[in-house]
Amino acid sequence: MSYELNPDPQEDYKQLYFTCTHKSHADFKVRLMYDGLTQGAFFRLLMHGYIQQDENIMNFIDTFKEKYKIQKLSQIKKSKRLMTDGRKSTKDFALDPEELQSIFDLIAQEHPDL
Repeated sequence: MSYELNPDPQEDYKQLYFTCTHKSHADFKVRLMYDGLTQGAFFRLLMHGYIQQDENIMNFIDTFKEKYKIQKLSQIKKSKRLMTDGRKSTKDFALDPEELQSIFDLIAQEHPDL
């Protein structure tokens, strides 16, 4: 799965705002420069990973929720189990997004009138 760091100029956009300390902002800007990212690209990457349920990002979020007691431990464990089961089902039934797209492409070639 690919992801574009730069937004599509044809799309409608929503701006997101939040506050942080001056020190956090300065430290953040230094890290961004080190990694060659803009603030926008950074937040779009994180948001995309969160929406797509990226395993690394979800593990980070779950750890944060556990540490700061944002969600009950039983709910976190249930969510993890459901995600694991979902990934297993995806593999078992060959429902990988790229494979699904290939199937739809083949159908489109066979039946262009659909």
